[in-house]
Amino acid sequence: RRDASAGLLGSVAGYSLALALWSEVKDMPEMHKCDAVFKGIRVGQLWNGIRSYGSWVKGFPERQAAFSELGFVWSVWDAAAERFLGEMERHVSERTQAGTWDGTPTLYPGWQNVRRVGTNVSGRPAVACRLLAMGVAAGEW
Repeated sequence: RRDASAGLLGSVAGYSLALALWSEVKDMPEMHKCDAVFKGIRVGQLWNGIRSYGSWVKGFPERQAAFSELGFVWSVWDAAAERFLGEMERHVSERTQAGTWDGTPTLYPGWQNVRRVGTNVSGRPAVACRLLAMGVAAGEW
């Protein structure tokens, strides 16, 4: 028979390690990927376990809050959409300053993926609203 305290101790230790690791790599986007390795630890798998299965945080709102306060990326898809919007804002700003912005972001690298399959926009009305607010023509995606 297994001692129940061993499971709890493992949970606390795992959570503490994960939180400490996240605090070290939170500003390193390359360490947020599924295959990321940091100091010999497969942190990408760690983040995926936390996101997908709630490892060490399920049932512990204070642990979820601690990760959130450190900027944990709970959704890689939402994070990608936010990066895309930031890049689009810079693109539109540069084109506006140059006097070449006409509402069609065809010069933006990757825009063909947006037009072809809806990358970062499909199913995200808030992203579409922000694009419209930037002056991107509605028929462009």
